[in-house]
Amino acid sequence: MMSASKKTLCFCCMFFGFLFYGVSFCYGASSFSELKPVLIPGYSTINSVDLDEVYAVYRRGLTSKSEDIRYKSMIKLADISFRKNEDKLFSGGELSVFEETVSLYREILIEFPGLNKSDYIYYQLARAFELSDQRELSVGALLRLTEDYPGSVYLLESEFRLGEHYFSQEDYVSAVKYYHDVILRNSDSIYHNKALYMYAWALYKFERYSESAIAFYDFIGLLVPAEGLTSDLDRGNKELLDDCVRVLSVIFSETGGVNAINYLSSARGGRYYDGYLYNALAKHYIKHERFVDGANAYKYFVEKNPYSEFSYQFQSKVVNVFKMAGFSLEVLREKKRFVDLYYPGGDYFSRQTLGVQLRIERSLKFFLMDISSYYHSRAQADYVTAKGKVALVDPVVSDYVLAKKYYELFINAFPNDDNVPNQTFLLGEVQYALQDYANAIASYERVAYRLPKNTEKLMAQAAESAYAAILAYNKLHQTIKKTVSNKPSNVPDIDVQLQSLMQVQINSELDFSGLYNQDLRAAEVLLDAAQKMLELKDYSRAIVSARRASQWQPALTPSRQISA
Repeated sequence: MMSASKKTLCFCCMFFGFLFYGVSFCYGASSFSELKPVLIPGYSTINSVDLDEVYAVYRRGLTSKSEDIRYKSMIKLADISFRKNEDKLFSGGELSVFEETVSLYREILIEFPGLNKSDYIYYQLARAFELSDQRELSVGALLRLTEDYPGSVYLLESEFRLGEHYFSQEDYVSAVKYYHDVILRNSDSIYHNKALYMYAWALYKFERYSESAIAFYDFIGLLVPAEGLTSDLDRGNKELLDDCVRVLSVIFSETGGVNAINYLSSARGGRYYDGYLYNALAKHYIKHERFVDGANAYKYFVEKNPYSEFSYQFQSKVVNVFKMAGFSLEVLREKKRFVDLYYPGGDYFSRQTLGVQLRIERSLKFFLMDISSYYHSRAQADYVTAKGKVALVDPVVSDYVLAKKYYELFINAFPNDDNVPNQTFLLGEVQYALQDYANAIASYERVAYRLPKNTEKLMAQAAESAYAAILAYNKLHQTIKKTVSNKPSNVPDIDVQLQSLMQVQINSELDFSGLYNQDLRAAEVLLDAAQKMLELKDYSRAIVSARRASQWQPALTPSRQISA
C-alpha cells in the first residue's frame, strides 16, 4: 500500500509541480525538465551546493542592523528550508517536514509587514501547504495573494490554481470566475489556453451550455492551424480537438442542431474549422441511428459553404450515411448530386488544389459507374417487361438515356482510365438499345480497334465489340431501307447512302476477320463481306474474300461452303 505522504507527493507532482514551474499545455515544453522556475525579482536561485553551509551564512544575516538585510536573509532561510524539505519529501519523508518552512514564512509576514515581497511569501506558503497536504490553507494563501496583490507576477498562476482547485471540488461557479480572470488578463500567458479549455468545461458542468459552446469554439481556434487541417497536430492536441468537438456535438444536438452551429458561427464571425463541428454533430446523430438528421447536417454545411474543402467530403459522407441506413433511392440521388457539384471542369473543381482534385476524382469514378450501371440495369429489366410492345416505352427510354449520360461523363472525364474500354462498350450497348446505331457503331469500334486491349479480358471484350459493331451496321442498314420504302417524293435518292454504308461495313468486317481471326465467327463475317462485295459488283475483292472464307479453319458449315 502507498503511504499517505507518497500519495500526496504523487498528487503534488502532477498538480502543483507544473503549476509552480509553468505549464505549456501542448504549446511549449514537452516535459517538466524543460520548464523554468518562476523567479522572484531581485533574488537568484539557489545553486546545487551544501545547503547547510548556505543556511549558516544567511543565519548570520539575521543579526544585521539593516532591516532589508535581515528581511532578505529571512527569505533565503525560508527558501532553503523549503528546498531541503522538498528534497526530503521526494525521498519519502513525512508531510510534517514543512512545518519549519511554514513557520519561517509566517514569521516574515509578522516581522516585516511593510516590505513589498509579501505576495512571494503567500505564493511560497501556498506551495508549502499544498505539498504538506493542507489544501485549504494553500487555497487561503492563494486567495490572500489574489485579493491583496492584484499586480503580482504570481497573480495569473495563483488564479489558475484556484480555478483548478474549485473545479476539482465541483465548485464550478468559483472555477468559472478564476479561469475567466486568467483568460482576460493576458492572452499570451502560458496559462491562457489551459484556462480557456477548463473554463469551457466548468461552464458545461455548470450547465451554461451556450457560453460553454463559445469557449470550446474559441479554444478550437487555438488548436487548428489557420488552413483548417489537422494533419500536423500532435497526438495530445488531436485528442483535445476530438474532446472539444465531442462535447460541442452533445450541446448542439440538444440546442437546435445545425441551427445552433450556424448561430454560433455567425456570432463569432465564422471560422475555417466550422466543418469539424458539423462533422461531429452528424456523427453524434449517426451514433444514435438518427441517419436522416446526420445526413442533413452534412447537407446543410455543403449548402452553406459550397466552396469549402469539407464540402466534397461531406457530400460523399451523405452517400455513405444513406447507404448505412439502407435508403437506396437517396443513395442514388446524392451520388448524382456529387457528380453535379464536383465534376471536373466545374466551378468547385477548378478552384481546388491538385491533391483535392485527385481525391474528388476517386469518388467520382465510383459514383459515375454506380449511377450508369443502375439506370442501365433498370432499363434492361423494364425492357424485358415491355418487350411485347412495338416501341420502347418512355420509362425504358428515360433510363437508357440517363445511363448513356453517365457513361459519357465517365469517358469524357477520365479518358485514360482502365475502366474506359468497359464503359465505352456499355455505352455502345445503351446506344444500340436506343436504336442510335450510328453512335453505337462508333463506340463499339473504338473499343475494338482503338482502345488498349493488353489483357485477355480486354481482348475478349474488344472482339465482342467488333462483332457488335457489325450487328449494328445491319440494324442501321435496315433502318435506312425502311426510310427508303416510306420516302416522300421530295427526298433525295438514298441508294448512294446505302452503298456507302455497305462499303464501310465491309471494311469493318475485314478488320474483324483480320484482327480477330481466332474468333469462331471470323469466317462467317468474312463470307458476309464477300457477299456484300458481290452486291456492289466488286467482283475481284469478292472472289478473294470468298476463297479465304472457304479455306478457313475451323471450316465453314457445308451449306456456307457452297455459298463461298
